Amino acid sequence: MQITGLADGQVVRLWTIRNFTKWQEVEARWVEVPVTLYAWADFVAAKGRVDTTAMPSIQGTYRGQDPYGLMWSGRTSDDPLVANAGMPVASDSRPGETFIVAQSGTTELARGTLSSREPAGLRVVGMNEGGIAGVYAAPTDGKAHPVVLLLHGSEGGSRDGARELAVRYAAQGYAAFAVIYFAYDLAGISGVSHQHVNTPIELLDTARHWVADQPEADASRIGVYGHSKGAEFAAVAAVRYPWIDAVVACVPTDVVWEGYGFDDERNRPENRSAAPEQVSSWSWRGEPLPYIKLRPFDWRQPQEYFNNTERYERSRNDDPKRAERAVIPIEQSEAKFLLLGGEKDEVWASGAMALTQWCNEGQKGCCMNSWSIVLGATGVLVLTGACVYVAGLALPEGHIAERSREVRGTVAHVSERVRRVQAQPQWRREVTRIEVQEDEPGRVRYVEYTGGDAIAFDLRESEGRWRFESRIVSPDLPFGGRWMIGLDAIDEAQPL
Repeated sequence: MQITGLADGQVVRLWTIRNFTKWQEVEARWVEVPVTLYAWADFVAAKGRVDTTAMPSIQGTYRGQDPYGLMWSGRTSDDPLVANAGMPVASDSRPGETFIVAQSGTTELARGTLSSREPAGLRVVGMNEGGIAGVYAAPTDGKAHPVVLLLHGSEGGSRDGARELAVRYAAQGYAAFAVIYFAYDLAGISGVSHQHVNTPIELLDTARHWVADQPEADASRIGVYGHSKGAEFAAVAAVRYPWIDAVVACVPTDVVWEGYGFDDERNRPENRSAAPEQVSSWSWRGEPLPYIKLRPFDWRQPQEYFNNTERYERSRNDDPKRAERAVIPIEQSEAKFLLLGGEKDEVWASGAMALTQWCNEGQKGCCMNSWSIVLGATGVLVLTGACVYVAGLALPEGHIAERSREVRGTVAHVSERVRRVQAQPQWRREVTRIEVQEDEPGRVRYVEYTGGDAIAFDLRESEGRWRFESRIVSPDLPFGGRWMIGLDAIDEAQPL
């Protein structure tokens, strides 16, 4: 996006107002509800113009240089960062539209609608056979293009979503097939399962054979992209199919989880059923894969779990042996992996699970054919070709990082959680056990075991009751570390 005719040094605030709908359960019925997200960023004009591709945002819902920042950083209208920033009105907007508004001070400079269209020179074909559906798109330039199979998540597939995704990748030079491997009745797609229970992994091979017959496709080069449950699908398939050359797993999992949808209200009564004996998400050669059984959840009682991630992790901890059998051993795959997780994911712990996939604790070794990128609150952690144990080697000498977070609880409760190091395996999934060596008032020395690694720590209380200092004290490590932990009450009731 560019704005011209400006004075050098003029500060311009750009807004995007995105309107869409989402499915939401309201009074036991699934309905479409409108959603509007607002994003803004301030730019300083140079040479009479602002260019969001080349210039950094100096403040807003995102900062720094990012051509897509105004598209991904949207927030709802009640968010203070939006509500207190002179939010513009877009009363004439419709679902699917994105408005752009430019302001300078209290003056509106320009307003327009962001439009997108399918690029020319593509062949786009719908497909529905062999238990799958989808949309295929590829350039019509007479060349053979590498194939990418695109896998949706737990929301199920849709024709519009498949077309949008396939076209987006085809525009980058791929023979792209967005596969619909299950879809709720709401999507109106026949010929595919309306539940995600014991879904055959072989469906992906069906997709491969269909794509191989397309004239634009070079089926000797195949990658798979999946997000959420689609990332799980990509991983379990890559372990079994050597023809998969590369996998991009967005917000992935390290294990197979229980399936769902057999009694879902998004399906008509005739498409609902009782739960089968085995409710895995996936099957292979007719046999369900080992999976983690999920704890029950009643949407009418959301206070039962802090978020869905807590529900999933407590389900994992209910039966550690079952969880171990459900692990997806991507180190057995010949494919190259790119794992993209989020540290603050509230659906499931994709950041931690991406790291677990990347470095398989059970093997006490690492996946040398993978990259793991975890987006966090203060930056990005990129790990490649070595264990988490070695991550300390990658940090510069004297490296300092700072982070703060609000916690629901009293200062006394959280400080006790910090002190009781022996309880860490209950809430830190990567920690297998804690061995306390010395325990005295104000100080504890212990060894933390994660997979095949053991690191000794010394934890001391300092500067009063709610200040702690933790140090790595293992004498044989090529790196060290020191953490200062401070707990401060927000109000008189002492929540953090």
